[in-house]
Amino acid sequence: MGELIPLATPPRTAGRSALAMAIFLGSWSIGFVALFIGVVWVRARAVAWPPAGAPELPLAFPTAASVVVLLSSTTAQALLWGLREGRPRGWRGVRGALTATHLLGLLFLALQLTQWTALWRAGLQLRLPKEAAGWAPEVAYAGSFYFTTAFHAVHVVAALLVLGWLSPALWRGRFTARSHQPVRYAVWFWHFVTVAWFGVWALTYLF
Repeated sequence: MGELIPLATPPRTAGRSALAMAIFLGSWSIGFVALFIGVVWVRARAVAWPPAGAPELPLAFPTAASVVVLLSSTTAQALLWGLREGRPRGWRGVRGALTATHLLGLLFLALQLTQWTALWRAGLQLRLPKEAAGWAPEVAYAGSFYFTTAFHAVHVVAALLVLGWLSPALWRGRFTARSHQPVRYAVWFWHFVTVAWFGVWALTYLF
């Protein structure tokens, strides 16, 4: 008779760590919801939004950024699939998906930085007009834009740092189909950042 090989059972800590990650993402979701509510409140106080004289927000950069961040979420998921299917090489494998996710994340940040620079030069600045006393709609408008988009960009940087921290082990093949929990949670965080961006995009540029 052949030798019986027992099936490996997932460790009990897997469920607890997944729950902890879900709670972590839920807490950050509350942060974004609170930010969105704050922006809506600021807009409700304004007589006109955007204020008269404020530069128009371009749609080209945020639309391109939306495509980029959606592609990065796809490559991040491909990274996870590559691990589960044991494909280390190729653009559909671990290394290719890892490289593509890094590059797309950096491209997203570059688009954001380019847009901030262009809008700042166009006059969307956090400077209180000399004739303003108290509430200044121009500053509120600029502040809500920069703070909302920068708050999201910080999360993109965090996602890149987490993925960068895991990259050496991923490149050397230390994670396997049965043991890759840190990578799975990093991909979850990346998807969270993607979903959060579409909330920022809709609130800032569409409504």
